[in-house]
Amino acid sequence: GQLRSAIRALAGVDAGPAGVLDRLDRFVDDVPAARTATLAYAVLDLADGRVDYACAGHPPPVLVPAGGPARLLWGGRSA
Repeated sequence: GQLRSAIRALAGVDAGPAGVLDRLDRFVDDVPAARTATLAYAVLDLADGRVDYACAGHPPPVLVPAGGPARLLWGGRSA
């Protein structure tokens, strides 16, 4: 619950997924129970269909494009 609240607060800052995870990492240092949490965070631009994402210790997200095969997104990952 604390992580969800922190993410909501940080998501309002125009920092992009990597910036949100960077700031969240500092928060997690003060919440011992959150140190084993994983996260995949993505922002979808509805105007152009672009997805920016970052992952922290989480399995890779799956991208399922219209008319194309599903694929794992291995980039944007960090511990």
